[in-house]
Amino acid sequence: MTVQELLCSIAWEDVEAALARLYPDEVEALPAFRKAFEFVRGCEPKPNPEGWSIEIDLWRDDEGRDIWDVRARRPGDDGVYGMDYTLLDEWAGHFIAESVLAAFPPAEAAAHILWEMTWYGYSNEEILARRRELEERIAEYERNPERAVPGEEVFRKFGFEGEESP
Repeated sequence: MTVQELLCSIAWEDVEAALARLYPDEVEALPAFRKAFEFVRGCEPKPNPEGWSIEIDLWRDDEGRDIWDVRARRPGDDGVYGMDYTLLDEWAGHFIAESVLAAFPPAEAAAHILWEMTWYGYSNEEILARRRELEERIAEYERNPERAVPGEEVFRKFGFEGEESP
C-alpha cells in the first residue's frame, strides 16, 4: 500500500480526529493538513522505482513524552532516512511498511505520516521555498566558509560540551 492509497482509503474526518488527539498543538492547522491530505489523494504520485517504504517508530524523549519517528527505508539497505524537504507527490508514491499497517489503525498511521510530510509546508510550493532557503544557505557557506561557526563551539556555548550533539 502506498501513502496515496492509504489516504484514499480513509475519510478526512477520521484523520482529522487522529491528528487532533495525537498532535493537540496542531489543531489550528487542521485546514492546512486537509489541503495536503486532499492534494496527496488526487495527485499523480512520483515514481518510486527503488521501493522506498515509510516506517513509524515510537520512542520516549528525556521528559517521558511519546515521539513518533516517521522515516524511510530502501529495500536491502540497513539505514533509515529522514524525509525532510520531500515533496507531497513524492510521499504519495512511497510504500508503507507492513509493520506500520499492523501496528497502527489506518487513521492514526495517516495522521503520523501527514504530520511528518507537512513539517516544511502544506504544499509543494511551500516545501520548495523552504528547500531553496536551505540551498541558498549551503551556497552561502560554500562561498564564505570563514563565516561558519564550528559545531563544537556552538555546543559549548549552549552547555553541550563533550557531546557530539544535543
